[in-house]
Parts: sequence; C-alpha cells; structure tokens
Amino acid sequence: MSTKTGMADSGTARFDFERTVPHAEVERERTREVARIGNNVNQIARWASSHVGTAEAVEVIARPCRPRRRTTRIHLPHSPLPSAVPQTRATLYSCFVARENFRAAVRVWEPRRRERNSMYDVIVIGVGGMGSATVYQLARSGCRVLGLEQFTVPHAFGSSHGSTRIIRLAYSEGPQYVPLLRAAYRYWRELEEVSGESILVVTGGLDIGPPDSPKVENSRRSCLEHGIPFEELDGAEVNRRFPGYRIPESLRAIYQADAGYVRSEVAIRAHAAAARKLGAEIVTESPVRRWEKRASGFRVETASGTYEGGKLVFTAGAWAGRLVPELAPLCQPERQTMLWTEPLNAAPFEPERFPIFVLQAPLGRYYGFPSDRGEGFKIGKYHLRVQPVSDPDRLDRECSPEDEAGVREGIAAYFPQANGPTRRMVACMFTTSPDEHFILDRHPAMDDAFIAAGFSGHGYKFCSVIGRVMADFCLGEEGKWGVEGFGVGEGRGG
Repeated sequence: MSTKTGMADSGTARFDFERTVPHAEVERERTREVARIGNNVNQIARWASSHVGTAEAVEVIARPCRPRRRTTRIHLPHSPLPSAVPQTRATLYSCFVARENFRAAVRVWEPRRRERNSMYDVIVIGVGGMGSATVYQLARSGCRVLGLEQFTVPHAFGSSHGSTRIIRLAYSEGPQYVPLLRAAYRYWRELEEVSGESILVVTGGLDIGPPDSPKVENSRRSCLEHGIPFEELDGAEVNRRFPGYRIPESLRAIYQADAGYVRSEVAIRAHAAAARKLGAEIVTESPVRRWEKRASGFRVETASGTYEGGKLVFTAGAWAGRLVPELAPLCQPERQTMLWTEPLNAAPFEPERFPIFVLQAPLGRYYGFPSDRGEGFKIGKYHLRVQPVSDPDRLDRECSPEDEAGVREGIAAYFPQANGPTRRMVACMFTTSPDEHFILDRHPAMDDAFIAAGFSGHGYKFCSVIGRVMADFCLGEEGKWGVEGFGVGEGRGG
C-alpha cells in the first residue's frame, strides 16, 4: 500500500509512504513529523525512536543522491537489528524522504503484542488519569509493566476528559490530603520536564462559602495545620479583586495563590508516552473479560489476548465495581456535566485574572476555571440532577436543556459576564465512595492485587502522586505515604 502526501517544505521534499498493515492515517501524521524535522539523519533517528512506542529496533538509512558519496546507516538502539524481526509477528513501517542532497529511509520494527507465555511484573487495568501515572511510575522503577485500556488513551468515556481539572492546597476535603497534594505538585512538574508539555497552570484559587461552612472552615484548617499561606476575603473583596466574580458579599473565601488547574488529557498522553519510552507496554481498545489469581500470579483475558503478571493494579474508575465485585457497594458512578461558554467580556476570565473556584452558594455547589487556551469559561455543578449510573457503559452522554439550565442558573447569578453563548457541554462521571474519601489499598482477599478507586469527584489532581503510591504498593513501600485511612473495609460509611 502506498500513500503520497504531496509536496512539503516549499517543494524541496517529496514523501512516499509504504506500510504492510492498516491505519495509514497514523502513519501519514508520522510522515509530516519527519517533514518538519528536516534532513538531519540523527534528528530523524531520534524522532523515529521516540514516536513509535515500544519499538524492537529502528534503522535509519541515508543515501546520497549524488554519486560516489557514502551511505550512512544508524541503528537505534545502538545494537544490531534483531535477525529474527521479520519472523516475530512484527509490523514493518517504512517512511521514505527525498531531498536535494540525500535520500533517507526510516524503518521501525514494533511487536504487535507479546507472546502469551510472557510474564509481566505488573499489569495495570485502566489507563486513564490514575492508570497512566501508575504505568509510568512502575516503568520508572524498572518494572516490566503492561497497561490495559478498554478505550483509547486518552478517551472521553470516563472521568478524566474535558481538558482541565482543579488543583489546590487549601483543601476543604480534609488536611490529611495535603501531604499527597504537595507531592502531586512535584510529580506534575517532573512530568512537564520529562514530556516538554505545559501541564500545571497556576492561577490562584478560591474556596468560597458561608463563613461557618465546612468549605471555608476546612480550607482554613488545612492551611493552618500545614503552614500554607492564604488570605481570607469577604465577598465584596473577591468581586473587587477579580472582576469576573459577582458572589454575594455575605460569603467568605479562602484565597490560596498556588492553586490552579491540570491539563488532564495532555497529562494522560504525557504519562503514557513517558511510560512507553521507559519500556512499558500499553494495549488499547482491549476490555478485560475476566481475570483470575493463579499460583504464579494473575491471568487476565481481554479482547486482544491473554496476559499474565505477577501483580495486578486496578485503576478502572467507574468500572471498578464491575471488575472487583467487593468494590461495588463502595464505588457508585454518578453522571456529571461540564459547560463551556463564550464570555460576554473575555478579559476577566483569562488565567492571569481569574482564579479557579470551588463555591458553596445558595443555588448549589459549583466549580470552575478560567478560559484555557481560548476554550472559554468552564463551570460544573456538583451532583447536578443527582443521577446515579447503574452501568457506566450506558451513561447518557447527550446533554439536555435541563442539564444546561441547572448550570446556567449559577452563571447568571455569580458570573454574569460569562453568561454568553454555549461553546460546548459534555457528560462525564464521578465515582463516589460512601464517605467521599479515596480507596487506596490491597484487594481484600489477595495480597498481590491493589486498588485505586472511589475518587469522588476530587481525585484527578492527585493522579501524578497516586501513580507513585500504587507503584510503591507493588514494591512493598506504601508505608511511607500514610494512606492507611484510605483502606477497603468496615467503617467506610457515609
């Protein structure tokens, strides 16, 4: 099969692409990447090595178009190509680049999947926000790790889509979370360094509510117990300092300057890419059909094949109760909606002028964001229309006028300058535990299976550190994190 992508770089290059397997669209994207890199063989080699996932080998061949010039051949990794590659169920990619002074070919051999008798150190089920971070941290620790995802990475069917998620230290959900939060900030910054992506955006943040509300009192408590600098503002001061707000003057706010948001889908892609560079394997569109404990570890049957691993980690979000029946009473999926609007006046809602917020007000509990990269003002309402989900595969993903009305009410009352046309609205899920605290523990009946679940609508900000916590569970080092209060068992009532 041959695909011509035409002229590029002002007509100086022509690209012919040949591939022996389907999905040519993916390969055309890779061809354009080569076009932007230019005609340096080493650059092309580095690009090929970093963009093909878990490649067995990469070969770059540069042949001069002028006669009597030397042919350059580069192997990545710097070792001979596996002689058995064409016979090992490998996929062959070829990408040819012609320029004025040389012709380069990039060939990559990549396995379709490992043989069934191949044992992983750890298998991670679910490669969303938590799972992608777990796969990365396990690979970073030197484990041979497999991530299994029933959709793509990332996807829009769970709890991590919708561009952004709040992160903050003035934590009204409880001061016990602050040490994990501080570590989460560190790990998000580390991921930015590893990936070159902008992931964590600091805007400052407001936890707002009546003066004697748990929202305000617990946010203040978290700051005082952990030495976090903060300001306490009344509603009038909030409105004066941040013109996008119009909250009742009777409300109080804890302002903390380190709050902001995480670009959630960017982060998932970055974790997955970094994990693959470290040797991890991630198999997508591979729902788990069943799993079982065996004498040698675990056996997991999926739509794409059967895999074996010494340890198992469940980071399956709304599907946790289906995969681990013991979690069903503790992990209740709930439908949520998020709305983006075109502000009537855009300036007050730019990240430099609009802090993220969590708001407890007479009309309900809201959370929201400035416009990230021009997407518009984003807002959600906690427990809008109270819609438990019995089957996450059957979530109603269509947003109705009733959904929009429930959120618009809060915009009109508290953020009137943002009450412009709808840009988009999407449905997602919270997976809520009875007490709305996390579940981080061993499987109740199996020492080598571990669970991260029940994040109750406030978990994404922790993904970077939860990945490390779950890796340490697998390595027997979880004690340093102080997560004993997040166990499975009695006492987890609401």
